[in-house]
Amino acid sequence: MIVPRAVVFDLGKVLLDFDYGIAARKIASRSQRPPAEIQRLIDQSALLFRYETGLVTRDQFYREICGASGFGGSIDEFSGFFADVFVAIEPMVELHEELRQRRIPTYVFSNTNELAVSHVRRNFPFFSNFDGYIFSYEHGAMKPDAKLYQVVEEQTQ
Repeated sequence: MIVPRAVVFDLGKVLLDFDYGIAARKIASRSQRPPAEIQRLIDQSALLFRYETGLVTRDQFYREICGASGFGGSIDEFSGFFADVFVAIEPMVELHEELRQRRIPTYVFSNTNELAVSHVRRNFPFFSNFDGYIFSYEHGAMKPDAKLYQVVEEQTQ
């Protein structure tokens, strides 16, 4: 049997399922726009791309959402609404644990943002058990950009 030198997991839709519709409904409840418009702002949008590649900060992201939606809540309220969209995919979490028990190094490789990572760290204990993390917002690139894959190769050797 071949034993891998490392296993790299994506975060969204692999370790954690997510639904920006949840965030859109919560944000819309404190905005001047309906949930469908809010979802277009935060789900696979140019603004989200800029946030997930580190081109805008959390504060800038929040201000742009407020400007486009009329959101009337604080940045902390927005952060909670925006990030609380995840549910663990248990078979994958269990697979990760099996790999850890076999002492196979594991990594997370994800197009993501600071708010999501902070929320996941606080709410999903398994997340602290990886050997390394490669996040798009920390490296100024998103998959499928080769630059981000180079970071993975360097970190995992």
